[in-house]
Parts: sequence; C-alpha cells; structure tokens
Amino acid sequence: KAVVATAAAVGTAVAGATAAAGKALVNLTVNTSKEADELKTLSSQTGMTTGSLQELKYASELIDVDLNTITGSMTKLEKTMSSAASGGKTASKAFKSLGISVKESDGSLRDQEEVFWEAIDALGKIDNLTERDAMAMQLFGKSAKELNPLIDAGSEEFAKLADEAHRIGYVMDDETLDAFGQFDDNLQRLRNTSKAVSQSFGSVLLPILTELSGQGVELLGQFSGALAETGGDVNAIGGVIEQFAPKAVALVEEYAPKILSIVQSVISALLPAVIAVAPQLIGMAGTIIEQIASSISQNAESFISAFSSLFESVVNSV
Repeated sequence: KAVVATAAAVGTAVAGATAAAGKALVNLTVNTSKEADELKTLSSQTGMTTGSLQELKYASELIDVDLNTITGSMTKLEKTMSSAASGGKTASKAFKSLGISVKESDGSLRDQEEVFWEAIDALGKIDNLTERDAMAMQLFGKSAKELNPLIDAGSEEFAKLADEAHRIGYVMDDETLDAFGQFDDNLQRLRNTSKAVSQSFGSVLLPILTELSGQGVELLGQFSGALAETGGDVNAIGGVIEQFAPKAVALVEEYAPKILSIVQSVISALLPAVIAVAPQLIGMAGTIIEQIASSISQNAESFISAFSSLFESVVNSV
C-alpha cells in the first residue's frame, strides 16, 4: 500500500509539474508572439530592420536606455539631418561642430543609423557635460539627456552587445518573426471572434430585456412619484407599496417564463453541436447544463424577492 501511495503521489506531482510547464510554455509563446508583432510594427514605423531593432532592444536593456527613447531620437535625428541638408543654420552648425557630414557624395542623405552612431561617439568626446547635453538636444530633441548612458558607452560597446545578442540567439530572423507575428494575428482574430460570439448570444435576450427594463423604469418612476406625493406620511407610504407591489410581481411573473424559455432554447440548440464536435466534453457539458438549469431555477424563484428588495431600498431612501 505504501508503495502504491508513493507511486500515486509521484504521478500526481509529475502531472502537476507537466501541466505547469505546459502553461508556462504557452504563456511564453503568446508573449513572444506579441513582442514579435510589436517589433514588426516598430520596424514599419521607423524604417529600421527588425534585426537592428532587436540589437538595440538587447543593448538598451543592458545600457539602461529605453528602446523607444533611442528610436525616437533616431527619428528626430532624421529631421535634423533633413534640415541641415536643406540649409538650416542651427542644424548645419551642430553637425559641422561634430565633424559629421549628413550627405553622401551624390548629395543624398546618409543612412540615419550610421549618422546616429557617429553623433553618439562625437558627443562622447565632449568633456563639458552641459555643452554635450545642449548639443545633443539640437540633434535628438528634448529626450537627449536620456541618451547619456548610451553616449557614455559609445558605439563600440553597442557593437559588442549587438554581437552578443546574435551569439546567444536573442535576435530572431525574419522567418521566425513572421511565424510569431502570424500566431499573434490569429490570437487577435480569435479574441475578436469570441467577442462577436458573445455579442450574438447577448442579442438573443436583448429585445425582451429591453422591453422588461423599459417597463421596469416606467413602473419605478410611477412608484417614486407616488411616494413623493405622500409627503413622508407612513400610512400613505404603506398604501403606495400595497398598490405597486402586485404590479411588480405581475411584471416578474410575465417576463420570467419568457426569459427562461429563451435560455432553455439556447441550451437546447447548443447541446447537439457540443456533442457532435467534442464527444469528450459530454460529461462536462452535462455538468455545466445542470449548473445552468439550477441557477435558472434559483434565479426564477428570487425574481420576486429581488423586486421586493428594490422597492424596499427606494422606500428606505425616502
């Protein structure tokens, strides 16, 4: 018996560990697919390759500079380069003082990533921090100070970290990113489809619940008005309650069977489909339906009580 009990305990532990590992793996896949989709979107927005962005992301976490700060600074730098190329005095002076050319030999703008790292290294050679920050702001905008850890590290350190990212397998290729991105898109479709299904089921009860709520609001309005006319007289309030209580009960008795009939129809329609596509869920479906039926029965019996409590709350608030 002891051996059997031990084996059972081990089996239970293994099953639990396997389930936990499976859940963790699923969560990891879902999170990675979301990051991959965001990475592809960022690549489209910035014009940078997904490889460069992953290198930046890896390095930014170790250098303590937010990735969005870096990509935002690159975007601002592109505007500054354009301004300098078109003759903007402030931008031209900034690049000239750093010894950086923004144009290729054919007059076209240079690659912004190349210019970015040249600017980072040139700024890193400025000893006066106030002067360095002022120059950086001219190139990268208001978030320039947040780049200071990257400026201190320099392009050489970034290159080492980028190489490290590739060596440890941090950087995924485009094919892998596309696969994760497709999975994330499918998850989004699944969520939207689930929402659509929920809305469709909700619409089944919508007409009758709308009708019921409309009559309920009208009845409560009449009840509230009648209470106001009593002037706080206890006997008069009692008379109002006595007058409206039967109306509330009648309203519940009128609509409760209709609601229960619709719910039962939905269950009857769903059950064959569930049985057909998932035989293994029949036992579970029976339990769920039993719970639903029990809940419906309990709620039907409590409708009148709920209305009574509602009227009691109104009375107590007067």
